[in-house]
Amino acid sequence: MCSSDLSKFVHLLAQSRFDLADIPQQNHIVSDFVLPAMEEGKVAYFLVDALRYEMGRELIQILPADNVAKIEAAQATVPTITEIGMASLVLKKDDNPSLVGVGSGKIALRIRESDLKDRASRLDYFGDSVDGKVISLKLGELMNPSKSVQERIRDADLILVTSQEIDEFAEQAETYQARRYMDDVLHTLRRAFHFLSDFGVSTIIVTADHGYLFGEEADDPMKIPPPGGETVDLHRRVWVGRGGAANESYCYFKAGDVGLGGDLEIAVPYGFGVFKVQGGGLAYFHGGLSPQEYIIPLITIQTSPKEQELPTGIQLSITLGSKHISRISTVKIEGIATTITDLQPPKIRVEIRSEGNQISQPLSALYGYEQATGDVQLKMSETDTQTIDPNTVTLLIPPDVKPDKTAAILLLDANTGVLLKKLENIPIEITF
Repeated sequence: MCSSDLSKFVHLLAQSRFDLADIPQQNHIVSDFVLPAMEEGKVAYFLVDALRYEMGRELIQILPADNVAKIEAAQATVPTITEIGMASLVLKKDDNPSLVGVGSGKIALRIRESDLKDRASRLDYFGDSVDGKVISLKLGELMNPSKSVQERIRDADLILVTSQEIDEFAEQAETYQARRYMDDVLHTLRRAFHFLSDFGVSTIIVTADHGYLFGEEADDPMKIPPPGGETVDLHRRVWVGRGGAANESYCYFKAGDVGLGGDLEIAVPYGFGVFKVQGGGLAYFHGGLSPQEYIIPLITIQTSPKEQELPTGIQLSITLGSKHISRISTVKIEGIATTITDLQPPKIRVEIRSEGNQISQPLSALYGYEQATGDVQLKMSETDTQTIDPNTVTLLIPPDVKPDKTAAILLLDANTGVLLKKLENIPIEITF
């Protein structure tokens, strides 16, 4: 896209009042995608700072073949900067945000009396507005998750994962380093998806706060004087304030034109130009209305967790103690060695899940039961060193839980959350 084509795009976008037909708006994603997915099971919602649309397409291409994934375009909220995009991604579509200044050259979205100006305020608002148990994590916490993180994921209905690595790295690193990192982060996301699928996450939704422009450094002819007036916030690709002067070099409009309350005004270069700003990089930008900045990916992934064999050379099996699941059920665990060395019986966890949600509580086991966690430490047989000493775990479905007609029983590695064995489509019959 050349500068003249971009200028035409911005003119047409302004004429449409910044509403592209049939393309979801950023602040509708929670209501139209996340909440409906929660009705079907455990959900992970990834907010990846500066994930461009074509990067989303590349991400889908490296996912396992058994994952069902689709990508569609969504419209970022203007101005396309992190504070505004990340706030829009935690809103419901019936919220009525206003664009406000919050001091120190910063802007935010205000919902009623709350200014969503940083990660903490956004997460507090999101947790209060969504029914169910919501936890928040940073992407890095999923690379080598601690036991406490694993427990939080097990108990959650919705896992909100944030990542600012692309934005932070691209704004500080050399150009070649930033490009390499942008490729690496896709593989980091894939690892995180795999881990979460093993913990019962059935739907993963991935999107971004904004895209970006990244190319040759802007030279002096590309630099535009800002509109003047009262400047509330100023970036290379966007000015926010009051009483600025219109100019043929940039699109000048009110916050109300992009569906935001408040009396602030916005200016965005028509082409690939940038405003004159002290400091900052000259090759990586966002905040404007180019398709690369304005169109964000919206990816929905249906995961398919796979049973995995223990690295210790032990193959496990599970058997339900009856033909159906009842209020109190027993699960027998057996195992046999597939190698003759390095036999280390695992610590395991047994769960009953219905519609993706854990509905059981561990009560006891024949041996190795940990009261505090419900985990069970298996051991080798004293009479046959090639087999696991059979164990039986008793599970309770609490009286206040009303499960579906069928459920699955999962055997998990307690330390890693890896799925070791699974029985599916077992009928539930509860008589008391």
